[in-house]
Parts: sequence; C-alpha cells; structure tokens
Amino acid sequence: MHEDGQIDYSNYTLDELLQSRESINRQLYPKNYENLLDAIRTAESKPEVVRQEREKAAGESARSRLVAAYVMMAFLSVYAFYLAYDGFLSRSILIDPPYRGFSLEVYGDAAVVGSVGLAVLGVAFLGPILLLIAGLSEKTVKRFATILGYVSLAIMLASTQM
Repeated sequence: MHEDGQIDYSNYTLDELLQSRESINRQLYPKNYENLLDAIRTAESKPEVVRQEREKAAGESARSRLVAAYVMMAFLSVYAFYLAYDGFLSRSILIDPPYRGFSLEVYGDAAVVGSVGLAVLGVAFLGPILLLIAGLSEKTVKRFATILGYVSLAIMLASTQM
C-alpha cells in the first residue's frame, strides 16, 4: 500500500483521475488528494483533453437528437400504417391536418393505390431505425430511406391521377 503523497497521477487519464477523486479518502490521504486535484487541473487544461471532452459532449447531444428523430419516425410510421390500413378497408383516404389550408381526399381504387404508397412510406420511416439497429452503415440507411420515400411519393402521386 502506498503512503500518503506517494501516488504518481501523471499517467492517469482524466476519467481515471475523476474516478479516483470520487473514491479517495480525503481525511486518510490528504497529500494524495491534493496531488490528485493538481493532476486533474493539469489534465483538464491540456488541449487534447479539452477537445475530447467537447467531442464527447457533442456526441451525446447528437445521440439525443438521433433518438428523438427515431421516436418521431416510429410515430410517423405507425400513423402512415394506420392511414394505409384504414384507406385500404374503407377505399377512401382523408388527410386533414389540424391547420387550415391543406387536406387530401382520395376515393375508390385511387385510395387503394394511395394506401400502398402510405404503407411504403411507413416502411420508409420505420426501416432506417431497424437497419441502424441491425448495424448497417448510415450511408446505406440514408440511401434506403431516400429510395423508399421517392417510391411512396410516386405511388401516392399516381393515385391522385386515377
């Protein structure tokens, strides 16, 4: 066991130093505690540590936004599947958002085709989430979602021409 003041903190990473600060007994090892605080101040002032901390914070922020986007895409996919199912059964689609100035009504065979387009749109929203979970690259996932988005748009536009 080391005596008080004999631990060399110079080779510790910032995370290890911060962890040590949480577990050290200040009363029993006051010199080690002071040396540890000095090592933390030194480590925090190094440019590469500052850069790593900023990258870590940016990564966490980006991850939070990505999770929020996944949740929104999941809700949109459920809504698209609901509209597709309802439109297919009733042979009519009515999309009337709460704000005025836009609504879409399609009936008959066009509603059935539009329902297929909505189902493809639902897959376009839900697919990227599942593909990222499965481990595919972001580039592949973006390509997949873009293609399905265009396919669903083309199907829905075709349904309005019927």
